[in-house]
Amino acid sequence: MEEKTVFQMLQLHSQFEIDKLIKYSDTIEELLHNQIDRIDRKSIENAKNFLLGSSETFDTKLLNEESWNYIEFQSFKQILRASLFTFSFSFLENQLTNTCYSFQKTRQIPISVSDLRGDLLERVKVYQRDLAKLPFLENSKIWKDIISIRDIRNFVVHNNRNIPLNHKNRKSVIAFLNKSNLGSLDEGEFIVFSEKFNFGVLRIIQTFFESYYKEMGI
Repeated sequence: MEEKTVFQMLQLHSQFEIDKLIKYSDTIEELLHNQIDRIDRKSIENAKNFLLGSSETFDTKLLNEESWNYIEFQSFKQILRASLFTFSFSFLENQLTNTCYSFQKTRQIPISVSDLRGDLLERVKVYQRDLAKLPFLENSKIWKDIISIRDIRNFVVHNNRNIPLNHKNRKSVIAFLNKSNLGSLDEGEFIVFSEKFNFGVLRIIQTFFESYYKEMGI
């Protein structure tokens, strides 16, 4: 099979999978909205006041069972959104890895991308640029967004959504989250994903793959 045909198939696969994930994200957010609608407004107001204040200044007697349900629901929302996000990032990594394996086969490169060391995104960049001798988007804005997505994924998986104060990419990640209201940081420096987060991330991944394959002349 010709190289161009292989990459066209990979591109179609990426479009198909991302469309599925976007629909899944929409379904999750709809379910979350429906769940919130079942909770009494007064109970939600009391819970929000409690979360904004402190246990020392807020009378916990105002919190009923539904208020506590709302408080627990805030954690549940973040878990669901984080789960879809990590799955989406895994898809990104797998798609890039499979593309590199295709380079290896069609261009008869003796070294595999898995033989290289370091972060997967960096290995993919080096493999495509230096071994496959193909252009890469390393200086593009969309690649910088992909790097921010990678950093957020690492914060989720390895640090329970907390961004260390001394992390070298802290400022760029916060700027990425603030863009289009994708998320924010709470008082404990933990990432809080907005309802737009996964949709926004998937659109960025979609745009990246469109540019990625186009850069290779597909």
